[in-house]
Amino acid sequence: MNPRARRDSGVLLLASAAYIIIYYFIYTCYLHPVFDYARYNLIDRPWPFLALTGVLALVPVLACGGLTRISSFMAYLIYLLCYVPTILTLGLALPGGMEQVLDLQCAFLAGMVLLFCMDRFPEGNAAAGRIRRLPLAHLTLLTALATLYVIQAYGFNLRFVALDEVYALRSENLEKVGGTLVGYLVMWLTSCLYPLHLAIGLMRRSLWRVLAACAGLVLIYMATGAKASLFTPVIVFLLFGFLKLPRPALLPALALGLSAVSIALLLLPEDPLVLKWSRSLFFMRTLSVNGWSNKLYFEFFSTHGFTWYSHLSWARWLTAPYPYGPFQPGQVLGLEVSGSELANFNANFWSTEGIAAAGGLGVLVASGLMAVFLWFSNRVTEGLDLTFTILVFAQFAITLLNIPFFTAMWSGAGLPLLAMLTLFEFGGEEGP
Repeated sequence: MNPRARRDSGVLLLASAAYIIIYYFIYTCYLHPVFDYARYNLIDRPWPFLALTGVLALVPVLACGGLTRISSFMAYLIYLLCYVPTILTLGLALPGGMEQVLDLQCAFLAGMVLLFCMDRFPEGNAAAGRIRRLPLAHLTLLTALATLYVIQAYGFNLRFVALDEVYALRSENLEKVGGTLVGYLVMWLTSCLYPLHLAIGLMRRSLWRVLAACAGLVLIYMATGAKASLFTPVIVFLLFGFLKLPRPALLPALALGLSAVSIALLLLPEDPLVLKWSRSLFFMRTLSVNGWSNKLYFEFFSTHGFTWYSHLSWARWLTAPYPYGPFQPGQVLGLEVSGSELANFNANFWSTEGIAAAGGLGVLVASGLMAVFLWFSNRVTEGLDLTFTILVFAQFAITLLNIPFFTAMWSGAGLPLLAMLTLFEFGGEEGP
C-alpha cells in the first residue's frame, strides 16, 4: 500500500472511530433515557466488554478499500446505518450472557467484512458482456406509461397531505385500489425509474428531466402517502453536491457528517418542538432503527424458534413447516411488541433473512446473499460514471435497509434497477 493509500485508510479509520464513539453517547444519553419504554434498554456490563464491542464495530473498516465501486458506497452505508448500530446495541442492550452476545457480534463482523471485500472481486469482461442497446427515449416512454397507469388507478383521490395525515391517505386509497401490478409500479417508479431520470438530468444538466422526475415522485406521494418518494429528490440533490468532494474524502466525510449532525442535536436545547421532532427522527428513525430491529428480532426468534427460511413460500418445500401461521416475521414481531396483528415490523436483510431465519448462522447467509447482489451490481455498472451510479442507487439503498432482502430485490426494485442499467444505454465514464 502506497503512502497516500495508507493516509486515506487512516483518515477513514479515524472518522469511523469518531462515529462509533458518538453513537455510544447517542444511545446512552438519548435513546435509552427517552425510549426505554420501546425496549431501548441499557444493561450494566463491564468496561472491557464495552471496549471490545467498540473494537468489533471498527474492525471491518480495515477491509474497506475506499470508494472504488458502487459496492463500496453501499457497503459503507450499511456499515454506518446498520452494522455500527447493531454491534453497539447488542453490546449495550441484548439480554443474556456476554459469550452469546459476542458470538452474534462476530457473525455480523464476518458478514460486514465480506461486504467490504466485494469491491476486490473481479467482474470479468463486464463492459463487453453488458447489453446496452436501447436508447434513453425508450426508458422515458416506459416511465411515462407506468406513470399513466398509476394516475388512472389513483386519479379519483390524488391529493397532497401533511406528513401526519399520510397514514389516513394510505388506508383510504388501499381500500379502493387493488391489484398487484399497480403496487409494483409504485415501488419501481420510486426506487428505480424516477431516480434514473433524476440522475440523468443532473449529470446532463437537463432541467426538464429533473423537474419531470420530481413531479412524478410528488405524484407518488399524492397517491400513496409514501414519504420516501417525497424525500428522494432531496437525498439525490444533497448527494450530487456531496459527490463533488475528492473521492478519497467521500466516505470519511459521510461518517463525519453524520457525527457532526449528531453532536449538534445532542447539544441543542430541548425546545422548540421542531428540535425534539428532528432529534427523534434522526436518532431513532434514521440511525438506530436497524440496530434496534436486529436486537428485537434476536430476542424473539432465539427464544420462540427460528423460521429456517420457511417464511419464504418458494423455500418451504426444503424446510420444516412455517411455525407462525398466517403472519410473516415482521407481523409476528409487531404482534409481540405492539399487541396488534396490523403492525408489521419489517426490517433490514440481516433481520429477516438472517436472524429470524437462523440466528447467527442466518446472519452469514444473509450477508452472502447481499454480497452476491453487490458483486452483480459492480458487474452491471462497470464502466459507468461512479457519481451517476451512486445517485441511481441512493433511494434503493435506503429501501434495502428497511425491508427484507427478497422483498427489496423484486418489490423494492433491486432486480428491475439492475435490468434497466443492463438494457439501456447510459454512456461510459464521461457521463450517462
